[in-house]
Amino acid sequence: MDSNTDNSGARTVTAEPPPPLVFGHPVERVNGTYTDPATGRTYLAVTEVLGVIGAGFAVKRWIASTVARCATDHAEQIEDMLHPAGRAVPAAYMQFLADYVLIQQLPARRRVQAIDRAVTVLAAVIAAGERQRATVDEQARDRVVAMLAAEPDRQRDAAAERGKAVHRAAQAIVLERGRVDVEENAAGYVDAFNAFWAEWAPVAVFAEAVVADPEAGWAGTADLMIWHPVYGLILVDIKTGNSLWPDHAVQLTVYESAREIWLDHLGSKIPMPRVDTLALLHLRGDRSYDMRLVPRDPAHLTEFARRMQSYRWDRQHTAKAIGGRLHPEGHIYLTEIPRIRKAVVAALLAEGVATVTELAMKGRHWLEASDITGIGKVTLEKLEQHMSVAERERWNAPAAEAAA
Repeated sequence: MDSNTDNSGARTVTAEPPPPLVFGHPVERVNGTYTDPATGRTYLAVTEVLGVIGAGFAVKRWIASTVARCATDHAEQIEDMLHPAGRAVPAAYMQFLADYVLIQQLPARRRVQAIDRAVTVLAAVIAAGERQRATVDEQARDRVVAMLAAEPDRQRDAAAERGKAVHRAAQAIVLERGRVDVEENAAGYVDAFNAFWAEWAPVAVFAEAVVADPEAGWAGTADLMIWHPVYGLILVDIKTGNSLWPDHAVQLTVYESAREIWLDHLGSKIPMPRVDTLALLHLRGDRSYDMRLVPRDPAHLTEFARRMQSYRWDRQHTAKAIGGRLHPEGHIYLTEIPRIRKAVVAALLAEGVATVTELAMKGRHWLEASDITGIGKVTLEKLEQHMSVAERERWNAPAAEAAA
């Protein structure tokens, strides 16, 4: 891809549009990972890393406001769920008024008795409602809590499905495959993309391509690469949410740093081209859009590297971060060490080994030479992590020294 230089020798944007890339059957993301069809190696998905670890203050605030808005919008429904008897009170008032109209047509002597009975019934209903309001059924409370707690996930999932539909429609527009039918809640966003495509009149390079960095071990699906006479080669990420977030800039910057593009499920690859401009295309449901520049900032890549490290720690080490129970007499019992296979513990108990101290006295050599099965590297490391410094020295001592 050719590029120009100005009179000062500074690098400018790509001068001419490159030929569009030809893709075969795409590589799909499965359970937060991509698998390289050429090598079988698994790569972490960029959005998986950012989504799990990167829920910052703004996202937490959105979750809180979503729950609060749901509670406000469904206040009457929640009241009915918590106090079902309360619904009888307004109905009782209406019945009392209807009865009162009929009562007025009765003779005076019967009228007084009828009014007395109607008032007694109404008072009983009101009293029952007030008693129920004073106590809340725990199961009803749990149902309300579950409903409110699920609302952020419901909205997120609905937005994700809408976003997928918009991305499919945008891809069809870019590749000139014709119009894709979408649900009504996505139509405005598709119209916004059509407006962008018509007004910017770019040259398409690709739509929906997997980019990857084998050295770092990540991959992701880049939405769009286009060429524009002013901005050159633009890597575009399409967003359909209410707001743009800093993580979106991190995601796009990471994609730009990819080493390769996967062309198909057969393992065909090409190097990642030099990108001139990074942009977020923010589509809105009212058919409007914004193209927002993502400034190049090394801190974005630094932040992603930190997230990768945190993600791997979360997946690999959180389960063993908390160890066994300490006892005042100084023992840690094998039965109380988390995530040690029960069969291993039972076999050790059968050998008269019940505590970490007793195991350390036996020594690693004894355990490795024993007939106890199911003890791998992970189990050995976990057992050793529960030993004191002195116990660890005894544990790792050579067989002859331990016997002495």
